[in-house]
Amino acid sequence: MLHLKDGTKVYFKHITPDKWQEYAHEQHPETWLESETGAPFDRVQGLTMCTVEHPGFVNNVGFAACSKEDNFDRRIGRKVALTDALKVYDRMFRKEIWQKYLEKTA
Repeated sequence: MLHLKDGTKVYFKHITPDKWQEYAHEQHPETWLESETGAPFDRVQGLTMCTVEHPGFVNNVGFAACSKEDNFDRRIGRKVALTDALKVYDRMFRKEIWQKYLEKTA
């Protein structure tokens, strides 16, 4: 988890197929996964979810789907999910988050 001075928090969660129903809520897991990631359900072996909680602003969630043909790598999943989650924010905010992330993971 990352914490910024302004109270922003960034969380990462790696989700295996047996846990997808917990995140799909009322939807069928296949429908949920494909709507969130655009990835075909039958080709995904895992998912990384990144949540950005930004006080007073929009909260956003980003995803990275790992294909069954790929080797699962937490670092790559986090980077892809973080990039996806930050799409809605301005350049300065994205830069601040990436600097904090790189400090923590270096």
